[in-house]
Amino acid sequence: MKPPELKRLDRELTACVDSLIEGMGRPERRQAMADYVTGLLPDGDRKSIEPMAGRLVDDAAEIQAMRQRSQQCVAASPWSDGEMWRDWPSRWTPSCPT
Repeated sequence: MKPPELKRLDRELTACVDSLIEGMGRPERRQAMADYVTGLLPDGDRKSIEPMAGRLVDDAAEIQAMRQRSQQCVAASPWSDGEMWRDWPSRWTPSCPT
């Protein structure tokens, strides 16, 4: 891809993730979910939380903090997954990169 295409894709992907995390409450929770979704995207053999956390931080000392934020966001969040699935077609699909 050429630089303008990468910039367009980055804008579209950011909008897509923003639409996913919209309404998730506190900014820390939204950021943790955005980090988690971002961690699913790059190459990597394992998509479990700890390896993803290692790919998301520059300093190895930050891996455990990133792992904990991601784990709490995915496993212990009070948001309704039923609501997320119900709203998925209207909120997610139109903003996905093409």
